[in-house]
Amino acid sequence: MNLLIKTLVSAAGLALFTGSAIAQQTFEASFTYDPDAPPQDIYATLKQTAHQACRKEYFAIKSFHYIAKAHLVERCERDLLDRVVTQIGNPVVIALHAGVPLRYAEIQER
Repeated sequence: MNLLIKTLVSAAGLALFTGSAIAQQTFEASFTYDPDAPPQDIYATLKQTAHQACRKEYFAIKSFHYIAKAHLVERCERDLLDRVVTQIGNPVVIALHAGVPLRYAEIQER
């Protein structure tokens, strides 16, 4: 069974980088994942969805230079992943997001 999580993302935190009105935009991203899948697969799916959502949102902006857009996408991805991983609440996925190697993350869950 796949679960759907919708996360509202506010790019207001990116205002310091851009200093423009575009940083005040918000958008909603939908994440679909299989809660029965291995944690590393769940995290990879979430990461890919975050990348696609942020890239679509920021690369549509015509007035920014490519490097600025790439930086915005990177920060957006981190924000989105922080939010969705917290919403899911899977301790191993949370540990993976925090950079804990899988073998240690799985030990913490036991």
